[in-house]
Amino acid sequence: MSKVRIKFMSTKNLKGALRAFFTADLGVLSIKGMKLLEGSNGYFLGFPSESYEADGETKWSDFVRLARDDAGKYTSQAQVLYDQILSAALTEYEKQGGTTKTQDDSTDDLPF
Repeated sequence: MSKVRIKFMSTKNLKGALRAFFTADLGVLSIKGMKLLEGSNGYFLGFPSESYEADGETKWSDFVRLARDDAGKYTSQAQVLYDQILSAALTEYEKQGGTTKTQDDSTDDLPF
């Protein structure tokens, strides 16, 4: 597979865990509407999705899904692609001024 490139990253006026919207260019395929999110366990990707109502709740359905095995985990090839997209997105995010470094609580100057 060719190198993953990030195009059209936007980091402006985002709320909550959302850090950026972007397009992932995989050489033979571009995926528009990807999301870079920050959770309690670090950064992760959100794939393009749409919302719908079911049983009075808002639910989400992905337009693009990576292959999974019978246990629901990414296949090895899908995991490699996920990791490549995430790495490229984090690199571009940092280039645009975002920070992906977490501060070590033991090194802060707070008295408590």
